[in-house]
Formats: sequence, C-alpha cells, structure tokens
Amino acid sequence: MENSTWIEYKTTSNDTFGNTENMSVSYGRRINPYVEYHISLKLIQYGFPILILIGLAGNSVSFIVLVSRRLRNTSACVYLAGLTCTDNGFLVQEPGT
Repeated sequence: MENSTWIEYKTTSNDTFGNTENMSVSYGRRINPYVEYHISLKLIQYGFPILILIGLAGNSVSFIVLVSRRLRNTSACVYLAGLTCTDNGFLVQEPGT
C-alpha cells in the first residue's frame, strides 16, 4: 500500500458537568489520489517561492525609487519607503504561511 494521508478530526467536548473529553475520529479517507491534493503541493513547493521573489524584487525597486533625491522630501514617500522595508521583512519572515 502506498504512503497516504488520512483525514482525522480531533475535537474537545464538554459534558453537562464540565468534564472535558478529547475525541478523535478518523474517517479513513485517503486524500493522496486526488489531483487537487497534488496540485496544492506543487503550488506550495514552487508557487510561494516565486511569489516571494517577485515581491522582494518589486519592493526593492520601489524602495530605491522612493528614496531617490527627488522624492525623498515628501512625507508620503518616506512612509511608503518604510512600508516596502516592512513588506520585505514580512516576506522573508515566514514564507508560505
């Protein structure tokens, strides 16, 4: 049998006396054979890094333009230059999350 992923739901319920009970239900349904599952894995594997690289490049170009001598004097450009730095930090922080 091939390596497959099973769908499992874990819930916590309270009865009328305030006791908590952990319940785990496994439906035994394999999700590996579905095409959507494989497409989503490929998107996570290749799509997110491409989007991160495009975002980093675009934000870096925007930062360079916004801190040029001509635009540096306006407060909006200083704000937007700071925003591009924080956007780059967010992109690098946790990719794909």
